[in-house]
Amino acid sequence: MKIIKNIGKGIAVLVLSAFVLGLLIACLPFIIIYAIFSYFEDTLFHNAYTKYLHSIEGTCFFCYNNRETSKSFIETEIIPNLSENVEIIYVEGKSPRSDYTTEYIAKALFNIKNRSGYPYLLYVSKGKVVDLSINKEVYQTLEHAFEPTLLTTQIANFFSTAESGHTPDLEDIALLSLN
Repeated sequence: MKIIKNIGKGIAVLVLSAFVLGLLIACLPFIIIYAIFSYFEDTLFHNAYTKYLHSIEGTCFFCYNNRETSKSFIETEIIPNLSENVEIIYVEGKSPRSDYTTEYIAKALFNIKNRSGYPYLLYVSKGKVVDLSINKEVYQTLEHAFEPTLLTTQIANFFSTAESGHTPDLEDIALLSLN
């Protein structure tokens, strides 16, 4: 009796395995087509994104979000003191709000290397986005009641370094330390 039950279970496993294998084989063409389509779609988007970055070469962005602890400080103390050539990107939730193409700005924000928190300084150079979080500096200014002009001066220095044709590096980023 046990032998018959074990044979029955073996047959059930075999039938189920054959069904799953058949289903996989039937779906394989769709999986391959999806993979090819996805690859070409990603390639087209990447090419369009790179072309877009070249079209806005030299643009400086100041990006901040709706975090209540810093939003009003940024809007009253920092933004009014930025150079008029610095573009503002306000991120509400996960949606960037600006005059620039949303999908490309979202991609630039998604690709930020050092995710230390908003606000970010972005600069487009040679078809790439140079990014810097100034989260620490903003909150040091708020917590220690530092003069906001020190922070805005350092932000201006970062952008002027970038605009001079020199891609900001670690030495330039060190300029933003408020310690």
